[in-house]
Amino acid sequence: TFFSASSALIAVLAVVLTCAAVAIKPAALAVLPVVVFAHCAGLRRRSVWPIAARDVAAAAISLAAFTLIVPNGFGWRHNLSTVTLDHTPFAPASVVSTMVRPIVSAASEDDLAIGGRIAVILAAIGVVVYLLATVRRRSLNRSVGYVLLTIGACNPVLYPWSLLAGICCLAPSAEGIRRDWVLALSCAVCVLAPVGMSESLAQLRALGWTV
Repeated sequence: TFFSASSALIAVLAVVLTCAAVAIKPAALAVLPVVVFAHCAGLRRRSVWPIAARDVAAAAISLAAFTLIVPNGFGWRHNLSTVTLDHTPFAPASVVSTMVRPIVSAASEDDLAIGGRIAVILAAIGVVVYLLATVRRRSLNRSVGYVLLTIGACNPVLYPWSLLAGICCLAPSAEGIRRDWVLALSCAVCVLAPVGMSESLAQLRALGWTV
């Protein structure tokens, strides 16, 4: 029928747009399973496989197309090493490393950093798996927002714009306590690491200023 065809078209479009986001930011990769699970939620077992196959095929074609037609498609892959080299003291991984330091004082800074990052990454995986398993309990934009917030917050290097992606998904429909949390996160992102602040401080120090 017309309505079923329209629903299928919208579902495929959601997958394509998610793949377009993947071409810009790697965190969107975690959104793809959320979209697929949401499309399959509530369906009978016999109906799940065709829907899942359709979404996976649309994702594969879209990702291949964006790689071919976009100059330097998925250019973010060249910057993945930044996550392992940079350090932000307010990131959860760094906080865990600091908390563990008194317990294993003999460990080196590198070992502590690696241990903190592994612990936080495992926690992020657990949260994402829970969100996928309970995708029927909430709207799609909330599931996507929570996944993006989890990925952004549990990144070894905490960037404000990574949290902003999840906030933008949650803000339009946030009500009550969720609205308060979105507002608080938005304020935190504004003062976390303003764009250009680190470069400006470095230039002032180079000129002999004390900041």
